[in-house]
Amino acid sequence: MCRNVTWISQLVNLMITAHVLPTIIIMYSPLAQQVEEWVGVPPRHFGIHRFICRSLLFFGSIFVAETIPNFGVFAQLVGGSTITLMTMLLPSVFYLLLFTSAKKRIILINRMQISPDSPDDQLSVFGVIGGIAASSSAVMEIVGSKMVPPCYVQWFRTGLNGPANTCASTHCCGPLMNITVGDVDPSKFCIMPSHI
Repeated sequence: MCRNVTWISQLVNLMITAHVLPTIIIMYSPLAQQVEEWVGVPPRHFGIHRFICRSLLFFGSIFVAETIPNFGVFAQLVGGSTITLMTMLLPSVFYLLLFTSAKKRIILINRMQISPDSPDDQLSVFGVIGGIAASSSAVMEIVGSKMVPPCYVQWFRTGLNGPANTCASTHCCGPLMNITVGDVDPSKFCIMPSHI
């Protein structure tokens, strides 16, 4: 029978952290450079402005992660809106902008005809309906009762010395729910299989 070995759990956590930290640095670099350009941070020089800008981006990401503990619902909302735009609606608009002159574009828009050579108008209608359906479904999921308030909201309600197990719960691995959360009983912290 397996049992929860603390040093193995800590070693796994350490290895995951050693993998994630360099990945975050690489992933954030393009976003940080774009934001630095927008706010006017001097390029090619590391200084306090760059440090503050990147720190604010990172802490903003941590805030979003803590605010939305069930991130799959937020991913549905972003996917329902942006993927629909990028795959169904914007290609039609870009086709119109690239292959028609300004005068012909105005005529086509006035006739409510996006492109005579392809069914872009039907795809656009289908894309709008699909995007609205996916986005409204995700919004209903966010508003629904499945979302748990983040831990910092509980801290504001009960104070830092409040009950220990009122924060969002998590999915734990295996039949023994092998997770290390201090001295907290996993049955009070983990989502039970009957609730999944």
